[in-house]
Amino acid sequence: MLETMKNLGQITSSSKEKYATKILRFTIGSISAFTIMYWMHAASIPVMIELPKRVPGVRMQGIRTKIYHSQWLQIFPCLKAMVHVVKDGNRGSITSARQSSIELLNVDDQLRVGGIVKARIISRNAAGQRKSYGGDFFYVILRPSGSDSDGVTCEISDEMNGSYIVSCIMPWTGKTKIEAVLIHPSESLYQLMKRYSSEKGFRIHQRTTMLNSKNETEATACSIGFPDKRPDELCDYTNPTHGEKRTCVKPPSGECPKIILYQKKVIERRPRETHHDHLYCNEDNYMTRISGSGIEISVRNYKRAATANSYTTGNLSFISLDPMRPSGWLKGGKWNSFKTDRSFGHDIATLKACLSHKKLHFFGDSTARNLYSHIVKSLKIKDYGLNNSVAWSRGRDGTSSKLNMTIQYRSHGPPLNNPGPEDARPYMSDSFDAIRVGGKGTVVVFTIGYHFHYFDPDAYLRRLKIIKQAVISMLERLPGARVIVKGLHYHWEYGFGRSPWLTYKFVTMLRHEFRDVTGAVYMEHWDYTLLRNNSGVHPEREIFLGTFDILMTHLCLL
Repeated sequence: MLETMKNLGQITSSSKEKYATKILRFTIGSISAFTIMYWMHAASIPVMIELPKRVPGVRMQGIRTKIYHSQWLQIFPCLKAMVHVVKDGNRGSITSARQSSIELLNVDDQLRVGGIVKARIISRNAAGQRKSYGGDFFYVILRPSGSDSDGVTCEISDEMNGSYIVSCIMPWTGKTKIEAVLIHPSESLYQLMKRYSSEKGFRIHQRTTMLNSKNETEATACSIGFPDKRPDELCDYTNPTHGEKRTCVKPPSGECPKIILYQKKVIERRPRETHHDHLYCNEDNYMTRISGSGIEISVRNYKRAATANSYTTGNLSFISLDPMRPSGWLKGGKWNSFKTDRSFGHDIATLKACLSHKKLHFFGDSTARNLYSHIVKSLKIKDYGLNNSVAWSRGRDGTSSKLNMTIQYRSHGPPLNNPGPEDARPYMSDSFDAIRVGGKGTVVVFTIGYHFHYFDPDAYLRRLKIIKQAVISMLERLPGARVIVKGLHYHWEYGFGRSPWLTYKFVTMLRHEFRDVTGAVYMEHWDYTLLRNNSGVHPEREIFLGTFDILMTHLCLL
């Protein structure tokens, strides 16, 4: 079975679906509670995963079947097990934060600095009944008592039976509290999976202006795809070089003319969903502390010489597939990395020392552009793309003869939910292809994900695979060049449709896809921004500078 699961990732998507469907029918048809083998890429060892027993009345059909067989879900075996059994629209089955609880598993003598404190979360519904399946989305943070900003994130292992094992490293001594929060019940995650499961995007599209053969402008809607439309109603604007899918509804002329301008995304009218959203996003099941959260422990000093732990890697190239696994901790407002004990900050002298003689490229959305802009402004570099730009997504270039450096920004291709002309949103694979000169000192920093939130995650996964091949080609073409994969940061904005889980899902996929690319380094900062309780897609200045410091550590140590 292990070989079967490994081989599924190597065959074509069409044959993969047929092959996987046959396996699923065989296993479900033979036994009710079955075991699958899942290949853990981080450790390269097989792990047995026992799927929960099927729940009476839950049928694998329609949207549930589509989600269950989606490619992205294979990266999340615990969620896949949950999708198999979760009830839909049953108020009584939804996890309750007030009824769920966390309890310590360690004895006092084991609570020593550098060690691991373990706890168990038991998930229960509003009636106090223990859940029989997993998939709930929690975060757990270890914080010094009296502080709401310092701390370290904890790993959470889903046992897929309503029980979760929490592991927290203890980097300091003294009074410490364990903060445990239910972000979303499993039932809410399933609703989010259903909502964002289309190539069209959830009730959005991008209004687009075209120029037809009569030199007339026409307006229409564009997106990744329109599953509800017939082929003859659509125009195919797929990227000819690498195959990134792009589709538009035919304008009134019936032609498929040249696109001249993308306007801002259009939020389509939708019926009120207040009751539905409140059912899955309320004071008892969204961003709410569970029973036992805040329990205090006393961390003692370790008298013997400190020993290494699994978190202290000393290696910037190490990628954890779990964003909740800590890459460092905050103490006194200062970030302390588990990957390196060196910190460079963001003062001008450091910037000059680290960035001299480099060719820097920033690819991605506005979060990548903000990093580019901060460097340009700090070092007073001439920005040649700013004055004539009609949109923030327009490409920008800067040079400094004193520092012997160049710097560039390019946005990523559609979906990009901001206005601008067609040439202002190149596909990232083409931007990597365009780098023909370089080598040692050439560094590309890229990020992508936030503009994909409303779409089927498989569309995002396909885009990552295309970008990955372009990255590998560039690294082979330019020996000595390096790539920094800037992960997505934690953020929340209240409402069921704008969930931290959407970003968590994508950041996990991004880590998974680039875990084994030689020459590429993953920049972790999900845990940093979670500890800082970042709320927006664009962090406040203090959090932005903390993220920039993490980037500078990577740039200075390359």
